[in-house]
Amino acid sequence: MQVSISIEPYLGLDMSILTQYLDKIVRLKTTQLPNLSIHFDYFKPNETVLNLLSNYADRIDIYVHLMAPMPLGNQNFKVVSLDATQYPAYGDERQGIVFDLGCDVYGYEDLIRATKYITIMTVKCGKSGQSFNESALALVPKIRALNPRAVITVDGGVNETNISLLKKTGVDIVVVGNYARKAYETGTLAISLNRLLRD
Repeated sequence: MQVSISIEPYLGLDMSILTQYLDKIVRLKTTQLPNLSIHFDYFKPNETVLNLLSNYADRIDIYVHLMAPMPLGNQNFKVVSLDATQYPAYGDERQGIVFDLGCDVYGYEDLIRATKYITIMTVKCGKSGQSFNESALALVPKIRALNPRAVITVDGGVNETNISLLKKTGVDIVVVGNYARKAYETGTLAISLNRLLRD
């Protein structure tokens, strides 16, 4: 299983603090946690953060959950997840879909079969700090049945109390936002992420 760290809780902070956080994540990937990546919820246009992230794209995988049109010049990220299909495609290997909490697969079967990256939200999109909703995991076997090759990500409320359930469900990537932020602020980021990854 891979862990992806959401940087969303840090977007309101000084850019130097965000840069320090990103540097720490990249160092952890290089020295201890090769399965680490960065997750970025692109809620509204933010050229400053996009340009900053571009500087890290050759050192760590960056997954972008696209909720607003992204400038076409920023195509050096590994994945673009789309909340809707009306946005321009960014290339087959970068395009994905997101199922918000409460959605089901019915009506999207053909899209699921054709998509490599699929994100399942266990909280409602748009606000960090919500509680994990286990009912969303019912989508995992349905998606696996339609597309066994899909890379399935779960985002929202992931922590030490529910990680074993996610592993049993068979998801490929988990996104941690507040969990990682709090661990970073207390100086325990490496220890906390290792707890998630251990068998």
